[in-house]
Amino acid sequence: MNFSIWDFFSHPLLRGPTFGTLFLCIASSLLGVVLFFQRRSLLSETLSHASWPGILLAVWFQSLIPSEGESSFSLFFSLGGGLFAWLGLQAVTQMEIRGKVPADTALTFVLASFFGIGTVITSVFQQISPRVYQEVQTLLFGQAAIMQDSHVLLYGVLALSSALFLFFSFRQVQLLLFDPQFALSSGFKVLFLEKLLIVFILASLILGIRGVGVLLISGMSIAPAIAARQFTDRLQTLFLLAALFGALSGLIGNWLSVFGTIALSQQGEKLTLPTGP
Repeated sequence: MNFSIWDFFSHPLLRGPTFGTLFLCIASSLLGVVLFFQRRSLLSETLSHASWPGILLAVWFQSLIPSEGESSFSLFFSLGGGLFAWLGLQAVTQMEIRGKVPADTALTFVLASFFGIGTVITSVFQQISPRVYQEVQTLLFGQAAIMQDSHVLLYGVLALSSALFLFFSFRQVQLLLFDPQFALSSGFKVLFLEKLLIVFILASLILGIRGVGVLLISGMSIAPAIAARQFTDRLQTLFLLAALFGALSGLIGNWLSVFGTIALSQQGEKLTLPTGP
């Protein structure tokens, strides 16, 4: 089937993945700027991997309940993944504060430990519950091609709420990133702002797993912020450039998943790119 560029925004098969990844990339890129200036870019990588055991257990529990439908599946894996990502964050925080462990060491330890537990659980499911095993594989590597209009709405709300939050709280966020002590002495609710940012970051990670998977979701927040930093020193411009680069990455990725599949296929053999149709 031959598609035009316009088909990516109008065709029922391509509209969901295109707009879904577009909004998800924008939200992740904006929040990635915050992590970048906090020098915690790898936190998104750690939390996405830490969520894996929770996702597995939640999907298994959901399979035991007589409920069908995408909404039930998404609800369970989001709750399970969010819980374990939060536990991973608490583990990193406690290791840094109480254990006096360097940040990189704490992040690496939590990532390896949680993801290792998830790998063991995956192996068990492969033996005792092949159906659950097949379901969770789509969450490990993502499956953007099956995004529907409901996902577009969800990711659109996430992108809009993230952008509005950063727009109306820009001054507070700026102080938090560059001079947190002054922000605290000036009466800003620094702790509340930090927790709110964490909520947005966790939401972007967990919700994005459905589309691009545990292994790839962190790249959406890290790469655009790093790329944007090469072009500007102004925080406002950096947010805009990161969102632009993220959006372009999502659009180009969708384009490659369709036309790259055709171009790379040889001798009639079907070859698909990761997360592509």
